[in-house]
Amino acid sequence: MLNLNTQDYNKGKKHVIVVNSGYEPVKVKLGKRFNPSVFWNLLYPLNFLYDHYTVLSEKKVNNFSLKKESTISCFEYYEMALNSKKDKEKIQYFQKAIEQDYRNENGIKANALNHIGMIYTQLEETHLAYLYFNKAIKVNPACGAKDNLIQLKDIVNNQNKIAEYKKQKRENTIAILGAIGSGLYEIGSSLEQISTNTSGGSTSSNSGNSTSKTTTTSNNKAKADCGQDWITDSKTYSNYESLLVQMRTYPERYSNYTSDYTDIQSKMRQIRQKWESRGCLISKSPYE
Repeated sequence: MLNLNTQDYNKGKKHVIVVNSGYEPVKVKLGKRFNPSVFWNLLYPLNFLYDHYTVLSEKKVNNFSLKKESTISCFEYYEMALNSKKDKEKIQYFQKAIEQDYRNENGIKANALNHIGMIYTQLEETHLAYLYFNKAIKVNPACGAKDNLIQLKDIVNNQNKIAEYKKQKRENTIAILGAIGSGLYEIGSSLEQISTNTSGGSTSSNSGNSTSKTTTTSNNKAKADCGQDWITDSKTYSNYESLLVQMRTYPERYSNYTSDYTDIQSKMRQIRQKWESRGCLISKSPYE
């Protein structure tokens, strides 16, 4: 027989599960009523911090009798869990063993909690493993869960290091690809300059009996004629392009993504148009 009072339950809960060693758990509904004594708190406002607005009703049954005894002991459930080969089934049997040894009278509860933590560690559900190891330690600090908790922390630290390594490797790969793209872009620009200068050479034309040789020079200058400033601006333009590639790959890293992206595009456009007006081409990037 179990008798509950108002202090025994969480105010937000409408049901409780009554558990006792050797019996099957029973889910019961709590009967509650309004607590009229809170009206006195109008005279003493500080009591509102302590009094309950609802209390367990005396008229409704809040005495629970566990009559159905378990036919399987905590030891049997524990043995069934150890012999099972499925993780989900193991956890269910360990939970049953915990219910039948709720007060850890036989030492089964702490060991079962520890085993559940070990299962979740193998499943890489480290947050659940952490919770169960801590529960086991509270029930019995000598059950071995402390050592498992230390190992779990080492596993988590190792996982964090691996994740950081992969992240760094990914960023390095993107940087290398960006550098390769910049190099290819410069090669393309150089080839375009050579092609333009070759096609823009001298042309000959005959008119009547007189032959006149007219040489037209392209408005576009050769790379060597554009000077060091053109080379510097070309590299800046290429660097801007690499930055835009990185921004599009990881937009979440930039708090002002849209405005920053637009600003870089504007700077690229200014550089390209400045040198076009001087007869020195910078190939337009698709990201501009």
